[in-house]
Amino acid sequence: MRVAKTVQGAARLGFDAVDGITHIVEGMYRNIVLTPLPFGQAPSGRAPGIAGLVHESIRQVNGAVRHGVDTALGLVTEHLDREAPDSMASLALVSALNGLIGDHLEATDNPLAIDMELVHEDAGPDLLIMVHGLAMHHSFFSWKDHNHGAALARAKGYTPVWAHYNSGRHISTNGKELAAHLERLVQNWPQPVRSIRFIGYSMGGLVTRSALATAASLGHRWPQLTRQAVYLASPHHGSAVERGGNWFNAAFKISPYSAPLAALGMVRSAGITDLRHGNVMDTDWQDHDRFAHHDDRRQHTPLASDIEHFAIAGSLAQSADDLLKRPLGDGLVAPKSALGDHKEAEKSLGIPPDNRLLVPATGHLDLLRHPGVYASLDRWLSVG
Repeated sequence: MRVAKTVQGAARLGFDAVDGITHIVEGMYRNIVLTPLPFGQAPSGRAPGIAGLVHESIRQVNGAVRHGVDTALGLVTEHLDREAPDSMASLALVSALNGLIGDHLEATDNPLAIDMELVHEDAGPDLLIMVHGLAMHHSFFSWKDHNHGAALARAKGYTPVWAHYNSGRHISTNGKELAAHLERLVQNWPQPVRSIRFIGYSMGGLVTRSALATAASLGHRWPQLTRQAVYLASPHHGSAVERGGNWFNAAFKISPYSAPLAALGMVRSAGITDLRHGNVMDTDWQDHDRFAHHDDRRQHTPLASDIEHFAIAGSLAQSADDLLKRPLGDGLVAPKSALGDHKEAEKSLGIPPDNRLLVPATGHLDLLRHPGVYASLDRWLSVG
């Protein structure tokens, strides 16, 4: 990543943070001074009296300094415009920021926002598309000296294509962009593409489903070349972790005295809130307040037809009797959600028993290096 891009992006985030904190502090002061009832609707507007002027002055000064710093950095860009080595630490930090606030980075034109790209080295006829999860970089598929995609490429001759994207955007937004990228990739590939396979990890499985559904509706060519898709620890019906975060945020809004702190919970990205129920299409989130507490309102999006689908789930439980009972499963995703099962039969994804794997005593990240997972991938995915 270029030094100028990093410095400018970090500076903009700092000024955004000052604005956000000022808004929270003013809200706390306003609500305390106006002494509303302990429960109910919080007051709105500026803080009364001199406090309102002080907070408005802070915002104006912050805006002026922001403009000055941004202008100054623009003038010295040519002196800073050099490529800095991408360490794993820097990749992890930028990817984490994109997962947490990637929609904000994109909306504010922050240079730290990740642009989607498809990374590959070779150009064989059989493509293996690897789609990473929330707050990750495509290099994170290499986990503790193992990479499922690279190992499959060596064993079966696949060409790995690593998707890298801003995981803080809506899943459906990334799905549409991935579909368009793949259509261009197939059109411009140096030789005819014979087959396509997917391994989508965590959120990446939902992005894969979204891309397949979007491409089919647009008449893209690449879905016709797609043979198989593996969903590795993907929360098809949402994650209890995000649902818990939504409850936590709603609890802050009960009292006017704590309501301003709800803004902290509203920092989380569109990608994160999509994981509450497993949104994969625009209609799943459009016309809804994504921070409001509500039941699952998704329209069922079935798996793409004429493609063989597989699901892998993990569980921290040791006992076979407890594997499906542990609410958080692998620590983030419940097994039933990862396997595509739903209490309403018509919403289940219908993945056949022979195309499923439930891995005991294994956490979410450790599925990326588990030998049993790789053995199943090696058995399931066939060349041609």
